[in-house]
Amino acid sequence: MYTKIRSSSSHAKITQIYYTLSNFSDTLLSTAPIGLSHGFWGAYPDLVLYDIQSALERGVYYSVSVSLGITMAMMFLTSLNFIITIYATITIMLVIMSTVACLVCTDCTITIIYENVYIRYMWIQMKQSMETDKGFSI
Repeated sequence: MYTKIRSSSSHAKITQIYYTLSNFSDTLLSTAPIGLSHGFWGAYPDLVLYDIQSALERGVYYSVSVSLGITMAMMFLTSLNFIITIYATITIMLVIMSTVACLVCTDCTITIIYENVYIRYMWIQMKQSMETDKGFSI
């Protein structure tokens, strides 16, 4: 199936594409014969990095809460003062939240991760191509 929806680095647009394709394939697979009813779909290269974006979106909350918990424990163990621990933890939380907010407001893309994943993928493809075509490996 071809779609007229363009790929984008915007997570909201990619989410729209993903759910459109997912709903379309679910409706087709629900009426498919027994042998095809457990099929799946893949979208390369348009959605290859959608999972990274989703994992980063979900992971921000967990990483902030774990880092604040560790910070609070270490501050309390070193200072033995609950008031200082609370103030320091609130300060660190505000710094992390303002950094994430600035990155979101400036529509920061994760191009470093994209490039790293793409380079690794291309390296694997090149290596497999050389092994199958030429008979030797790198």
